[in-house]
Amino acid sequence: DADVVVADWAEFECDADVGAGNWRPRHADWARLVRDGTEIACATTFWAPPAAILYRRSIVDRIGGFRNDLPIIQDARFLFDAAYHGAKFAHAPHCGAYYRVQPSSLSRRDPAKFWLDVLRNGEQIEGLWRDRGTISNIEKQALAVIYDGAARVLFDLGAEEWHRALEGVIRTGTKPSPSVRAGRYLSLFLGQRVARKALAFVRRKLFCA
Repeated sequence: DADVVVADWAEFECDADVGAGNWRPRHADWARLVRDGTEIACATTFWAPPAAILYRRSIVDRIGGFRNDLPIIQDARFLFDAAYHGAKFAHAPHCGAYYRVQPSSLSRRDPAKFWLDVLRNGEQIEGLWRDRGTISNIEKQALAVIYDGAARVLFDLGAEEWHRALEGVIRTGTKPSPSVRAGRYLSLFLGQRVARKALAFVRRKLFCA
């Protein structure tokens, strides 16, 4: 009676022989789904490649298809939308797909575009939750994770949109991570470009130490 069945999968590098034992077993974050519910899990850490997922036709019809405004993470958002529409999830504990990891894939070749999609997705999920009523503490925590991750990477990449991600963290009432806080304060005095270089220098020193 499930609406979404998620199997385990195996990852292998683009130049590896899938039959030579070069693959790594993977599974979705079922512990998070059981602990926090399907929406929170699918908004944060619960994911599987589309080839390892089977959707019931009725839930697909309710979702209405992939989102064209999230071209890089459409599959992850589709999984969240299934949860948002009340889908029941079930685990098929076997290897249901082999997933080839390629550096030139859509999700890896342009980190800035990927994280801008993540940011936009977080903003849309926040809108859905706010339209439904008061956002719960666990929903705020999930949004804070999304926004803080986007703010950290977009700052390092020199993208202006990192300010939007920072504002998202602040809206949740959560304190940004130390890295994001440092970027925020240094940018106020030095500007984003110089602040990026300063933080990169500090990180190199700490790493070398």
